Amino acid sequence: LEHGYAYGENGRALQGKTWMHAITTGGGAQAYTREGRNHFSIAELLRPFEASARLCRCTWLDTFVVHASHLVGGDMLSEAGAAYRARLKALVATPQSTVA
Repeated sequence: LEHGYAYGENGRALQGKTWMHAITTGGGAQAYTREGRNHFSIAELLRPFEASARLCRCTWLDTFVVHASHLVGGDMLSEAGAAYRARLKALVATPQSTVA
């Protein structure tokens, strides 16, 4: 993410590229709320990355999150995998979209 390459007056190398995080957490979804153990949402925790993406003129997408990943197994793991696969397929089909 160097000035003149990714951002700045002549920095256009990443312009229009899609930026999306796919993460797992150790805590449940409730832990990532203002009232929860972590006091911040995933979106709030990733705000510096979003700022970098916007600086580089990227398209910022909502984060794909699997909460309490150490507890995910069986059907839940298959559902998470299918949802992630569907998200990636949608991105390939419409790369400049804001697929959520």
